[in-house]
Amino acid sequence: MKAGLFIVTHAKDAQFLGPCARSISKLASGFERVLIVAPQDDVPAITAAAPALDVRGYVDCPGKSFLYHMVQKCRADIWMPECDTIFHMDSDCVFTEPSRPEDWLINDKPLMCYRKFSDYLEGSVSPEASRNVMGCSGSAMELNRSQYLWKFAAEFALGFPVKLETMQWMPIVYRRDIYEHTRSHIEARFKVPFEQYVLGCRSEFPQTFCEFNTLGGIVNEFHSGDYIWTRFEDEARPNYKIIQTWSHGGMDLPYHFPAAVGGLQTPAQLFQRLEIL
Repeated sequence: MKAGLFIVTHAKDAQFLGPCARSISKLASGFERVLIVAPQDDVPAITAAAPALDVRGYVDCPGKSFLYHMVQKCRADIWMPECDTIFHMDSDCVFTEPSRPEDWLINDKPLMCYRKFSDYLEGSVSPEASRNVMGCSGSAMELNRSQYLWKFAAEFALGFPVKLETMQWMPIVYRRDIYEHTRSHIEARFKVPFEQYVLGCRSEFPQTFCEFNTLGGIVNEFHSGDYIWTRFEDEARPNYKIIQTWSHGGMDLPYHFPAAVGGLQTPAQLFQRLEIL
């Protein structure tokens, strides 16, 4: 099975892409191809940040840049036609130890990490309880409820209940058939090209399209047996081989990383610890 590593990014994240790219070169092996795509105008900045990797550009859609960013992720099979399995990684993620595609595959079946959407509404949460999500702190009650925005977006796109939140960790891994199935399903539902549907959604936060939970909804509804499902809390997974930071918080905002990679620290400190800054 040929595995590809796919990153969709933009110039604003170039500061984080540099450490990401260096971690790939230093610690990742076994991928048939590593590809970074970005808006054409951002390619010089992205190439400067990741000179050792393959960078390609696309013509952006002004005013809909983030939606078009998600369109590219849903076209990963077109960008990487030689790959059977595609690993999505964001530019604010880094490898922390030597890694291969097999770390996220069991008998060639991708690991699919999930939480039940209903879990976010169960249990007692006091009004004073706080929660930290990738450096973004706030009311635990409100942050839990906000997960439902992505449930609603995926359900409207697909036309059936989406019960599992599958945007839980990086990498998010799909077999290549999922992308075409997702695009064709949405086209059949709305009678318009996939790209037209996505670009008709709200582009500002909270967006009304969510690429990973939409793709995950197709996986769970039609291809569940082709994946190994693991709850986020389970330990039967490759712990912390990839760590995601939070590019919107900058390099100097400290937050709690896993203890295995140093605990409370800034992204800059983490990258220095890994010798990729």
